[in-house]
Amino acid sequence: MAVTITGTVSTPTVSSTTIIERDPNTPLYKINDVVYLRESAALGFLEAVRISGISKINSSWLYTVHAGRMGAIAPTHFGDRISMTQGNILNFTEDEFVSEYDAMALSQANLQRQLDKIKLQKDTKYPLGGTTTIVETEPSTPSASSQRAPEHYVQDVKPTSARANDLWYNTTNGILYVFYDDGTSTQWVQIKG
Repeated sequence: MAVTITGTVSTPTVSSTTIIERDPNTPLYKINDVVYLRESAALGFLEAVRISGISKINSSWLYTVHAGRMGAIAPTHFGDRISMTQGNILNFTEDEFVSEYDAMALSQANLQRQLDKIKLQKDTKYPLGGTTTIVETEPSTPSASSQRAPEHYVQDVKPTSARANDLWYNTTNGILYVFYDDGTSTQWVQIKG
């Protein structure tokens, strides 16, 4: 019995992303790796910690970190979260950490919402010419033609070809900046965390 198939044949597209299966018996992170806390990054803070211990409970990896105390006392007295001179011992699961790149992306999304609110407040308080009626709404999404993925720079000098929402990690001082365009001026703004 012969079967005849009619129609068009489509070739599947191949993504450049390679999926690598990870050995569940090997932890994703190693002792002394610097990782970022996912929840803090989602709130707009880049909070890095260094892994000091690893254990496996049932089928989950548990990571121990020393989170340096930061508060009203000078950080030079207590140490920062990386040098770990004094602090609290905390345990986290693997999914509570993200890479530096992912932390920047999560933080950037939060920062954009904050910048939109600041711009609305500025426009309300200092309207350009005449009376302005402000209607509180959620920040608008740019048109598809104006959307682009932000660039991420890791270097010791300010990038010269930056566009709005690009991120720059200054390797000299360890500070993360976002390139902000308020419509009348542009500048690199430090992300506080």
